[in-house]
Amino acid sequence: MLIGTLAGWLLGLRQPGSHVFAGQAYITGPEYLLRLPDSLLQGLVLPDFGRWQHGVFWKLVLTLTLIASLESLMSALAVDKLDPLERKANLQKDLQAVGLGSTVSGLLGGLPLITEIVRSSANVAQGGRSRWANFFHGAVMLLFLVFLPTWLEQIPLVALAALLIYTGFQLAAPTHFYHVYRIGPEQYLVFMVTLLATLATDLLIGMACGMVCNAVIHRWLGVHWQNMFTLHYHSEETDSTRTLQVLGPVVFSNLLPLKQALNEVQTKKQIIDLSQASLLDHTTMAYLEQLQHPYSVQGLEFFQPLSSHPLATRRRRQSADD
Repeated sequence: MLIGTLAGWLLGLRQPGSHVFAGQAYITGPEYLLRLPDSLLQGLVLPDFGRWQHGVFWKLVLTLTLIASLESLMSALAVDKLDPLERKANLQKDLQAVGLGSTVSGLLGGLPLITEIVRSSANVAQGGRSRWANFFHGAVMLLFLVFLPTWLEQIPLVALAALLIYTGFQLAAPTHFYHVYRIGPEQYLVFMVTLLATLATDLLIGMACGMVCNAVIHRWLGVHWQNMFTLHYHSEETDSTRTLQVLGPVVFSNLLPLKQALNEVQTKKQIIDLSQASLLDHTTMAYLEQLQHPYSVQGLEFFQPLSSHPLATRRRRQSADD
């Protein structure tokens, strides 16, 4: 950004006109630079609910709600893995804060708020240890907007475009496709169905297609439809230990009851017995990998992974000796 801004200043992008550099003609003018309102008050726009009776209105509301919620949850889980202090985010409070912030922002004409992984990971990499890192990040941006807007208006739009292209390539780099394939062919199929459906329609429909594809794969792997959203388990407790024995498959659509059952008890060591489960999908394996003390996972030796990846979907062997 600094190099691009300096190049724009040297080439005189702010002054309208036509120039020649290295034998190439180019046109300059303020329209090629970042433009901000003359004052922050001009950026405040009251919401218009005049189209609330149209279906496209509610489709956009639902899409933004799901995107903001899912992005925030995934980012919070990712930051949990980056945290050197190994703390866990309160996802309920995070969603409440995102919802409240997005509501206030929307009433002022702003964009929805999300828990953003790029900025969060940058805070962790630079030594941030608390929420104050995010607060000061936003505060510095606000100070630039209030006191140094002319500096920001020196940034060429093409520099921002290059930054977005680079970021987009990182998000869709070939290594990500290979990583998904290593987890398992069925995960790669879900990945590609979601990707192609999103490109052909929109993100909401793409996510729905991916979930349907995943459910069909689970059915092909032997999961009955009635077990897709129902988790069967048996719980036994002693003075210091609680054993939760899972009966049947554990997949992305019925994982929530397991999480709720584990959160019911916080004062005892908890043992998750999977010896009687029939299938553990990738979402379940990723969740179990995150669990730490006081949790203990048993019974994974009874399963055959569908690939060599440690978080691959696992199907129960025909017998323990296979």
